[in-house]
Amino acid sequence: MQPPTTPPVAQPAAPVAGAPAIKPGQGGLAIAAFVCGLGGIFTSWCCIGLPLAIAAVVCGILGKKDAEKRGASNWMWTTGLVLGIISLAIFVIVVIVSGLNTSFSTDDFNTN
Repeated sequence: MQPPTTPPVAQPAAPVAGAPAIKPGQGGLAIAAFVCGLGGIFTSWCCIGLPLAIAAVVCGILGKKDAEKRGASNWMWTTGLVLGIISLAIFVIVVIVSGLNTSFSTDDFNTN
């Protein structure tokens, strides 16, 4: 009788040459979403808040994909995304309220 044969053991795949190894932890996009969200919340009443809020939303969406790939926690990109959406809402409300408070009457400019 022949001894039983054992199946071959699969060797771990070698990393592809030139491909960067994925490091655990928060990615740059999640950090950028969080920082832009904080900046957007504090400046949402002026023009600087709009680009920061948009950047927070975009980086938050892209940071979600990066965090899933890294296996990182979700709090940073989620917080940045939520702060960005709140900043956009505040900016829109400020623009609407300031537009409603503006008088377009020509009597305001008449000095006679």
